[in-house]
Amino acid sequence: MPLKAKARQFYWGVSTSAHQIEGDNYNDWAVWEEHNAKRLAGSANADKNYGNGRKLLPDWDLIREIAKSPQNYISGIAADSWRLWKEDIDLVKSMGLNAYRFSIEWSRIQPERNRFDDKAMSKYVAMVSYCHDNGITPFITLHHYTNPVWLAEMGGWENPKVSEIFAAYVEYVVKRMPNDQQIYYAIINEPNAYALIGWIVGIWPPAKHNYLAYRKVKRNLVLSHKRAYSIIKANNPLAQVSSAVNLVDYEPSANLYKPINRWLAKLAERYTNEWFIDQTKDSLDYLAINHYMHCVVNLGYFKNDRSEPKSDLGWFVYPQSLGNVIEEVQKYNKPVIITENGLADAQDELRPWYIAESIKSLNESIKKGYDVRGYLHWSLLDNFEWDKGYWPKFGLYSVDPSTQKRTKKRSAGLYMKIVRQQTPKDR
Repeated sequence: MPLKAKARQFYWGVSTSAHQIEGDNYNDWAVWEEHNAKRLAGSANADKNYGNGRKLLPDWDLIREIAKSPQNYISGIAADSWRLWKEDIDLVKSMGLNAYRFSIEWSRIQPERNRFDDKAMSKYVAMVSYCHDNGITPFITLHHYTNPVWLAEMGGWENPKVSEIFAAYVEYVVKRMPNDQQIYYAIINEPNAYALIGWIVGIWPPAKHNYLAYRKVKRNLVLSHKRAYSIIKANNPLAQVSSAVNLVDYEPSANLYKPINRWLAKLAERYTNEWFIDQTKDSLDYLAINHYMHCVVNLGYFKNDRSEPKSDLGWFVYPQSLGNVIEEVQKYNKPVIITENGLADAQDELRPWYIAESIKSLNESIKKGYDVRGYLHWSLLDNFEWDKGYWPKFGLYSVDPSTQKRTKKRSAGLYMKIVRQQTPKDR
């Protein structure tokens, strides 16, 4: 069902992040890559748990060579977007999209504790202006997993002064942005996942298993968001501000234990999906929702074992779950923008179907009266996928690592067609 024309603009777009596409970043992730590339390559195998199940990789033979190479886990030049940023924004425009989400790399802006880099900042300002000049609303993420090395050496997000340090960085950035135009900010990307994976699961920097440190990090993320929110709103009254939260769709298994499973699913929603929203709801102009996973809860196990297709990462592909997480957050009475949604699909076989069905689920949410204002697909480009390296392919465009040439995939054309069909002519 096509979207009905409204006075309010609907945002169709794509998302990226600095470390994954810019190239040649020096931050705590780059240091971690150097120390862990050989280990990650050595532990890669078909049976490794890359998602939320077991024996998940459906096409191991296709990715074995790259997954077993240490170089795969070094971000290096990435997609060279620090140099090719205009070309990438031109791709967004060519697709008929009106929103582009990208992040600012903190380590470029503040390479030393007491020094900000005006030249690096000027490029991000140019990116924002170029978006506006081309009818594209910029969605800016201020923290997307990576930190300056000097901050990591000070304890990173465990440091009791981190919110003050982060606030100084945010103020520097926001005061230099064109604050007479619309900008959407996501202050922190997936604070719920960032804290959990870095300090409990322990597979991302700083790779700890420390509950007390995890609690400290959670508090600091909340405080940092609130301080940043006040700074942004004081400097740009037109800004719309949030932090992007990763939401998993937890489905209770329909067996004899369904009442228990329903309770466990609600518990998981509360402590993994919603804790950050609950703590910051008074400083969220909209809900920025990242969504990838659907999990079946069965007596505390989060499984991925049904007959539906799986992504290259082995994640259960269930596009109807997008509508489920939109429904989950209706209790907050906030407008919703989907800031990430996608899948790893190197052959681009499932992605066209997945995009169409996900948008169908989103449209069903709109028909129910839910205030959904945008859909930004992850990702514009194939990029560096953190501790997985380069073999997972999430992009609408492929990137040749030797030439950096961008090539449009079939799914990009399908997304363009959907946007044309559902965009009011008087936009």
